[in-house]
Amino acid sequence: MNVFCARNGQGRCRVVNSLKRIVLFVLGFVAVVGLGWFSLLIGFAEPELKGPSDADITALAQDAYVIVGDVPLMLPYVAMPDQISAGQFFSLDRRAVQEQWRKDRDAFRLAASSAKGAPVLERVAVRVETYGWDDFSAFAWKKICSQLTRKWSQSVCDDPWAPLQQALPRQRFYLADDRHLDAFQWHQTAGREIVADQLRAMDLQGVRASAVCDRELNARGRSCTAGVLISQHLMAVWSVWDSENERAEQQADREGRAIVAFVNYALGAEEDFEALLAVVCTVRRPGSGPSGIANTPADPCDV
Repeated sequence: MNVFCARNGQGRCRVVNSLKRIVLFVLGFVAVVGLGWFSLLIGFAEPELKGPSDADITALAQDAYVIVGDVPLMLPYVAMPDQISAGQFFSLDRRAVQEQWRKDRDAFRLAASSAKGAPVLERVAVRVETYGWDDFSAFAWKKICSQLTRKWSQSVCDDPWAPLQQALPRQRFYLADDRHLDAFQWHQTAGREIVADQLRAMDLQGVRASAVCDRELNARGRSCTAGVLISQHLMAVWSVWDSENERAEQQADREGRAIVAFVNYALGAEEDFEALLAVVCTVRRPGSGPSGIANTPADPCDV
């Protein structure tokens, strides 16, 4: 008999012991489920730990042709996160899910291999970052830079201080058809509001960005959804927030101008990199600029 039982009687002791068993059962169940999720995600990501092959790098550097909001676009697969990864998922038949995703991926790549057969999408996620840098397989990823076909992607591939990367949103943004805002019905903001509802509340006129913020503040201040109309039906959607250097509306305006220039001068049938630079050099995020580190690329905005 333990001390608690001796002092409080066997009845209360049985209650406490029962509660202990319930707590242990719940913790055990959570641990099993958690390990199941963990092993599922690790199992799916295991090939990635080995580093991409030369064939993988070549495939990621290839250009895809898509149509969004009646506008033909061309960008490399490495800039399209939703087209190169199945993301996180839960399924009791993991292999079947992976196989179906591969079939859908291959069908998409076949259709998007030429402008003539470009698939029509309600939205496409875009990520502009230093594609040639990776902590775990740096040598393999560096090979992608020489295979990218356009100057904008080459400019950011090996240079995290590239003006384009400092002007565009840090995270992914979406190019979307404004006639299909339901595509964002399952997207939530930091304040758990529905992105589609915030987009419908926007007053988008011309190429001026608009921002609709969550009703409740979070730890960082205001969190907002930004949108800008690029053409009649093509719009961009992304997240903005208040910071020490700029308000959410200022961030939306600055990044909106960068996105519009990016689409017009970099993703069309012909690239005009000089015209793109002329815009993004004026809308870098506050506090950004050249690295100041020796043997790094010169700042093209200083030319």
